[in-house]
Amino acid sequence: MARLFPVCQSLLILTTSRAFLSGPGVPSQCGRIAVDDTDPSPRYLMARKIRYKCYMEGTEDCPGPVIPLHEDCFMILSIVLRGLGARNVDIEVLYHTMVGLVRKDRTALDLDYGADVRRAQKNVWECMPGIEYCVVQPSMAPWLANFIQFQATYNNFDLPFPNPNRRPRVLRDPFSMIPVEIMHSICSYLPGESLKALLRASFEVSVATHHNSFWKLFLKWDMPWFWEVHRLVASHKLPPYLNYKGFYLWLDEITAPRYGKADRFLGVANRRRIWGISEQLIGKYDRALSQSSSKGTSQDTEGAGLDVYSWTHTSAE
Repeated sequence: MARLFPVCQSLLILTTSRAFLSGPGVPSQCGRIAVDDTDPSPRYLMARKIRYKCYMEGTEDCPGPVIPLHEDCFMILSIVLRGLGARNVDIEVLYHTMVGLVRKDRTALDLDYGADVRRAQKNVWECMPGIEYCVVQPSMAPWLANFIQFQATYNNFDLPFPNPNRRPRVLRDPFSMIPVEIMHSICSYLPGESLKALLRASFEVSVATHHNSFWKLFLKWDMPWFWEVHRLVASHKLPPYLNYKGFYLWLDEITAPRYGKADRFLGVANRRRIWGISEQLIGKYDRALSQSSSKGTSQDTEGAGLDVYSWTHTSAE
């Protein structure tokens, strides 16, 4: 049985003094959310329940806007943002970045969450059959690494070499004049769907990328969110005879976040979806962080008056 997201969420909150992550909250009516743990400043050491407005400007009695975040979503977001080279996630910079992306209807951020989420994402979440993968917890499943290792060991992922009879039928292939190293470099920038389309279109590319060395790297480039697989590769727990092209195509198929998905890979599919959403924030967060640093308002050292959040998650390394 897949574990669904809990109703409780953390909040990304900005006060007059600092931005911080609250404790768990419970959604209330009209876009509000109630939390017990609020501003960590000394005057609020006593626990109390406060209601905040999600995505909307607040009042003295109901502050806002705040950004609701599930813990697992923030974990994935922090890993994506740290990929920029920063050691930590600057909470205040992240808050302003996300608030600047709030949609006009004040129900979510102006990001591509996927077609299924757009249909369900209204003033309140509408439960719709077929989009269960959107609400399953994306964290690690204890059985997943062992299952993948078993499949890699006992399933046949071999694929035939590209049919040489295609070559005489090709009138002109611009990739025939490109060195293999440059061809691999070009392919490394393509998402999986684009690369598969290029393989169908170009015989030269399909030949140049057929070897295991390319697909072993492309799996790492295209699936940074699949840390269970990366740990298996790094620890040499996958068989040496494994065909990595067939293995990649299988992983891509079983983790695709799509309507009607009803298998045991719902959590990984949701992680893949959340990772893609988080990547949409990289450029905006990076620019805001650079501007903040250039103005001297953000520091990596303690005592700067800001919370700098660092998430330790060894599973993703």
